[in-house]
Amino acid sequence: MNIQQCRAARALLGWSQQDLAEAAKLSISTVRDFELEKRSASDASIAAMKIALEREGVELLEDFSVNAAGQKGGCGVRFSKPSLHLRPAETLEERMKAWGELAWKAGVLVQENPNNKEAMKTWKEALDELKKLID
Repeated sequence: MNIQQCRAARALLGWSQQDLAEAAKLSISTVRDFELEKRSASDASIAAMKIALEREGVELLEDFSVNAAGQKGGCGVRFSKPSLHLRPAETLEERMKAWGELAWKAGVLVQENPNNKEAMKTWKEALDELKKLID
């Protein structure tokens, strides 16, 4: 896992550096210094961060990974399953806010690239889930 993948994976999950540190059972300085390239992280620390992210459904893509459509691409991150991943919310209001934010982000992706079927699917799923919460 490289630094950019770490940042992108956290962004997918809506995690702070502190969230990743807690999930990986590492100090916040280990995560922060790794992402800021202040010092290199040990192989064990990188593995712990990778496991924590993968446990939440993030897939780390290596160079020339093949997607579901059989297309090759560079390294990156994506959800391993076409489902919506959110941190647990404590109240219905927080849950609705989280779903609304996800729907908005997916909607922006759809506007930027209307041919992106995965973004469109995520946007529709987010709206469907938001409707369930309101009903």
